Amino acid sequence: MKYQNSFTTYARPAVKIGGRPHVVRKSRLAVSFNLAFVKALGKVVVAVILVVLLINLVFSNAIGNIDNSIVTMKARYQQLENRQRKLRLDKALLWTNESIERLAAEKLGLYPADTRFRVYNEKTKTFRQL
Repeated sequence: MKYQNSFTTYARPAVKIGGRPHVVRKSRLAVSFNLAFVKALGKVVVAVILVVLLINLVFSNAIGNIDNSIVTMKARYQQLENRQRKLRLDKALLWTNESIERLAAEKLGLYPADTRFRVYNEKTKTFRQL
């Protein structure tokens, strides 16, 4: 209560009783501060999530390309292994006696020797079989 003079008292009107507009309560200030903090934190979290998703996209693309390269290399390796088996089989077939004799006859005109031994006689100038 305010005293206007020494004989009467001054009472404020009922409209002005309550919270003053120029004075902010601590609880209201805390709520507005918490709300601002949550908004700022939300923006940071959204930015971090976007960066993580972008990095995930880039790395998943790189991993997919590496996987495709590995599959291609495995297929090429399998082809080379099959070719190596075929070449080893061809080599084994070429080193048989029949193959060597056939190639010598076709390519070089060489034929196997007679299995009987012949001896050249100088006096008679003829061959004699043993």
